Formats: sequence, structure tokens, C-alpha cells
Amino acid sequence: ATITMRLVEDSAAPTGTYHFSNAGAVTWAGFAREIFAQSAARGGASAEVQGITTAEYPTPATRPANSLLSHDAITRDYGIHPPAWQTALGTILDELLGAPNKETRA
Repeated sequence: ATITMRLVEDSAAPTGTYHFSNAGAVTWAGFAREIFAQSAARGGASAEVQGITTAEYPTPATRPANSLLSHDAITRDYGIHPPAWQTALGTILDELLGAPNKETRA
């Protein structure tokens, strides 16, 4: 939301199509694994996640093999460098569950 406000408040700002997400690439299974790993480090829930292939999860929509968004335009035009998705996830989990316990931090 902070980034969006920065982009729309300046009428003289560059225009175009900008993608914003946190930096790095991850599968849905990898994301779920990291959620549970960071949650467990904070004394929260943990679970084992078993990944499957796209072919094993058919959907009516055709999905791209790689849907990673480029941050090149937003970095070039606004100097915005998104944080790693793991860091952003940790920030959210800190808000929801509290900071990780030093003895259980991985």
C-alpha cells in the first residue's frame, strides 16, 4: 500500500506498467514451507508440506510455467528495491505471532 500511494500521489511521476512484489522466486509449496518454518520459530503452527507439480493440480485455466514478475521498471523509475519475500513474510508473522524465540530460530 505504501508503494502504491507513492506511485499515485505524484502527478509528474513516470507512468507505465509496474509490477511490485517482494524480491525472489518461490513455488507455492516453498512459500507454505517457509510460512510453517517461520511460524514454528515463533512458537506457532508447523506442518509438513508436500509439493506437487502443476500437472498434478489441473485447473480450467492454463497456467504459465514461470510467472515471476520483473521489478526492473519500478527500480529504474522510482529506485524501489523490494525486500526479499522471506523478510516480508517474517515481518507479517512478527505482527501476527510475535518475534521468533532465539532458542528456536533457525
